[in-house]
Amino acid sequence: MPRRALHPCQHPGCPNICEGRYCDAHKMMHPNNDRMNAAERGYGSKWQKARKRFLDRPENFFCLECKKEGVFTRAINKGQVNQYYVEGNHEAIIDTETWEAVQEELKRREDFMRDHNSKRYNYGSDPNPFSGRVFCGECGSRYGRYTWPGRGIHQWQCCNHRVEGKLICRNAFVDQKNLERGFVLAYNEFITDKSRFEGWKKENRSPLKHLRARQLLELSKQEPLTGMVEELAELVVWEVIILGKKEYEFTFMDGSKVKATVE
Repeated sequence: MPRRALHPCQHPGCPNICEGRYCDAHKMMHPNNDRMNAAERGYGSKWQKARKRFLDRPENFFCLECKKEGVFTRAINKGQVNQYYVEGNHEAIIDTETWEAVQEELKRREDFMRDHNSKRYNYGSDPNPFSGRVFCGECGSRYGRYTWPGRGIHQWQCCNHRVEGKLICRNAFVDQKNLERGFVLAYNEFITDKSRFEGWKKENRSPLKHLRARQLLELSKQEPLTGMVEELAELVVWEVIILGKKEYEFTFMDGSKVKATVE
């Protein structure tokens, strides 16, 4: 039997070619990617045609009471016919655990924005994985990213550095490349520390923590990073505290804190 044709990975911005919907690098970021399509779930072309034939019948499409008066109105049941609530008679779009994990994640982001006095979790269309997550270790303010492409400069600076022309915070400017190198160092130390594994394997955890633990255990089986992977940083980084120009503290999604100093 011939192999399935390769096509681009469906993760935004990924150039990889794969057989399934997502490449190996992004499968763990889409846990429901193996859900059957409509035809595999029994809603194929025959079902679609039968559904259309049924709904196209006048007695099913129009309100019978209105039709007696010569008015043709789309039928909406407002109590004329008994309605029943049935549980578990078809496959859910997502499983219950994933649904509950998403609600927890939304609450976590809401708390994150409140704690850091921010109006949104990340900043617009900025694809940088650190956007909205970098904070000053001296004054606690958010760090913003400033770029001068023509000069090849991409830096982070405390938003409280100058206020109305006055110097307020003296914490250092941070180069984007140094921040990325800091992440690689911190991540490799974090993911290879086997003492954390037992905590990830604990039962009776909330759905979100259970999902995070499963993702981290899967990541721990991979080789340490040799360079920056933006999608991975976006997945595992909670926040970054700037302690100095080349010294940072990364907090990961399981609550672990790892300091990194780049040379």
